[in-house]
Amino acid sequence: MNLQVLKISPIKQDNFFQVIVKLGEKMAKLTMEVETEELFNQTLNTIKGDANFHSLFEYNRDLAQKVYNLVAQVYQQESINFPVNLGEFIQEKEPVISG
Repeated sequence: MNLQVLKISPIKQDNFFQVIVKLGEKMAKLTMEVETEELFNQTLNTIKGDANFHSLFEYNRDLAQKVYNLVAQVYQQESINFPVNLGEFIQEKEPVISG
């Protein structure tokens, strides 16, 4: 099944983003958080997915990384032309899609 990211948008809480993905004909809404820390006088951004994200991408870490990269681009206010095709989703088991 092909995986697409349809939209990434900030939500009301600071540093939180809603990610809308399409997997085949199903859609899912995921929540991602960007945490910023100072480490050795360097700013380090860490992106975390919610439980739905981790469940959905359990067997597709390469696609998960692509989603993290897109969230980082949106966080840094870079322009992205949606939808973004990320590639083929590998199913080890039926994906759990909620939202």
